[in-house]
Amino acid sequence: MNAINFVKIARRMTDVDRCQGTPMNHQYSVTEHGAQAAVMYIGFCENTETPVDAELLSFILMHDILEVFTGDVLYPAKHLAPEAWEQIEDAVIADTHRRYDVDLRPYCDATIAKSAESARIWKLCDTTELWCNCADELSQGNNTTDLLNILNVCYSIIMAENEEYFTTIVY
Repeated sequence: MNAINFVKIARRMTDVDRCQGTPMNHQYSVTEHGAQAAVMYIGFCENTETPVDAELLSFILMHDILEVFTGDVLYPAKHLAPEAWEQIEDAVIADTHRRYDVDLRPYCDATIAKSAESARIWKLCDTTELWCNCADELSQGNNTTDLLNILNVCYSIIMAENEEYFTTIVY
């Protein structure tokens, strides 16, 4: 792998806005999202006495690296046609490998988690971090329909599998 090209691509993550198309008071990048989700992962691991997996932590930091090439595609679009989205990801990964000699697959495959508990905690952190950012936006007066929809989707995902952690969330 070409380490210089990898760093160049990774640095471009700071240029990709999270929640593209949703009016926000404070735009934040997929780099910020990955860093905040990684910090949450460490905290949740400590809270649940689950060992921090360094490989998974690296994945969490970089899990949105493909968005350098695709932009931040919102949850409904990715999950409306998951097979089509997987084909797009595969094509971007192959093209990036061919053009830059960089393999992004390790940062796109959530099966890297070594246990079901680790995978659950990582996904919880990914979704919770987005919920927290949107809740901050709401507290600053942003009550657009798009933002409220994101909050509701995040809340539903979080509560579906993690109710014991978040029984007191109110927004």
